Amino acid sequence: AGDRLSFSPAVTASVFLNYDFALTSELDGRFNINANYTSEQILNVLPNGAQTSLCDVVGVAPNQIATCFSDEPVFVNASFDISSHSGHTLTIFATNLTDEDGVAAPDYSPTTAFLQRPTTIGLHLNQGY
Repeated sequence: AGDRLSFSPAVTASVFLNYDFALTSELDGRFNINANYTSEQILNVLPNGAQTSLCDVVGVAPNQIATCFSDEPVFVNASFDISSHSGHTLTIFATNLTDEDGVAAPDYSPTTAFLQRPTTIGLHLNQGY
């Protein structure tokens, strides 16, 4: 019970799926996918600031801090790993597959926008000891 904290969404939800399997007697595979949802958040912005392009501004007066509401983004990430029993792991990954361009975190500054990274694809090599 009680009131929700300032700058916090009403709802956040996450789902994920991990699937491990043997590729050969020496190699294992793993597929991972996850999705994260955040309901709209209240943000403080300057009327002419960078954040106004990221939300619907309401109740603005000239040169005053305005209140706006963010979108409701769904971020999807995926990866595929191949690992050897000797400790080597090769991972190909993709983040923000939906290419959401919304706010990555609630913003406590009216002049700075903390944006989500665009779709990113990469390769990671790891050696365990």
